[in-house]
Amino acid sequence: MKILAIRFSGLGDIVMLLPTLKALKERYDAAITLLCDEANIKIKEISCGIIDEVIGIDREAFRQKNVVRSLQSILQIFKLWKKFDRVYDFQSFGESAIISCITGGERFGAVKREWMRKCYTHSVPYNTKCHRSEFFAKIAGIQKIRKPKLCVTQKSRYATFLDPHKKTIGFNIGATKENRRWSEKKFFELAQQLLPRYNVLVFFGPKEKRFLHLFNDKRIIKVYDIDLVELAAALQLCDLVVSNDTGPVHMAAALGVPTLTLFSTGDDWQVGCLNEKKDFIKKLPIDSISVDEVMQKIEGLLLHA
Repeated sequence: MKILAIRFSGLGDIVMLLPTLKALKERYDAAITLLCDEANIKIKEISCGIIDEVIGIDREAFRQKNVVRSLQSILQIFKLWKKFDRVYDFQSFGESAIISCITGGERFGAVKREWMRKCYTHSVPYNTKCHRSEFFAKIAGIQKIRKPKLCVTQKSRYATFLDPHKKTIGFNIGATKENRRWSEKKFFELAQQLLPRYNVLVFFGPKEKRFLHLFNDKRIIKVYDIDLVELAAALQLCDLVVSNDTGPVHMAAALGVPTLTLFSTGDDWQVGCLNEKKDFIKKLPIDSISVDEVMQKIEGLLLHA
């Protein structure tokens, strides 16, 4: 059986989707193709063999009204026609529902707007009152799911910069929205407190590279301009990852790394990491979380690691 799974973004959601895809793969002896944003196409390489193929869509081209790139993405979508036996729409957007219609075959999705019901042959109500991973499982008709797992075989080049006698703490300072981002100044202050006893890795996404100059302590190991495979390898070096609520913290959790997530608008019960060794702090605004509060949580997690 050939199955198409649609989940454009975000990275953390795709990681949380992996247990459902694994269950579908095992139940139907299926080949799994993931339709996602181009930024996430390398998830296949660390999916432990769950994902067989990835098709990247340049949705940013539509937002920027780039005609050439938009037409290329549209062509990609029409190539999906009658290629799959089943399509699972895990995005629940209007555009993903329409893509489901185009593909043909059996179509599964969650009805966010009434007109979307016509796009699916099997549907469930759209429900945000459960954990995101449970919502994905309900769309697929999976009763019990496992925890996400990522597989990394390559070694990180950043390992050579670590003091082998110290534990390593990673900071992911980025977020999808500014109101979900603990400030770079507080992350730097936290690093200053940790550096005498720990290695500190700081992960910078494309939007956070503007803060590189602020982390001017030579003891800080700065990680940037890397793909998802390299990111996973570097996260695996950590004994703990402190992060805003965004994709890399879910990657760390799926690699078995203890995590501390800083929330503003999100909730752990709904979008939190699924690893056993984890903690979180939630405050609004997020910058009202103090460095001392984070330090206390770090010490507690490392004590029981």
